Amino acid sequence: MDDDQIKAELLKDDIDWVRNPATASNFGGTWERQILSVRNIMAALMREHGHSLDDEALRTLMCEAEAVVNSRPLTVDTLSDLLSPLPLTPNTLLTGKSKLILPPPGNFQREDVYCKRRWRRVQHIANEFWVR
Repeated sequence: MDDDQIKAELLKDDIDWVRNPATASNFGGTWERQILSVRNIMAALMREHGHSLDDEALRTLMCEAEAVVNSRPLTVDTLSDLLSPLPLTPNTLLTGKSKLILPPPGNFQREDVYCKRRWRRVQHIANEFWVR
């Protein structure tokens, strides 16, 4: 990517181009904090359940975790007002839909980790991610 060319194109539309240095994660405050939170939770879950996940189950868990993280509201001003519209979330911006993501359906117990049905195992771990 040619930064100078990008800057020139964006300046035509009065858009200021600001780029974070690759080694300065402190420049991305909000999203870097979110990444740290997800990484800590996933590390704890992998220590507990990593041995029971194959590639497909891990991919499913990552998609579930992505849905949880992207369903967090960007604004909190109207969360307590029942008559206000649903809050803006990253999922709303990514998909254009204002669907509220809820925890995985069903009652998943710790015993489900040892269940032969991988879906129930992944849903139990996703539920733990949601809770944490």
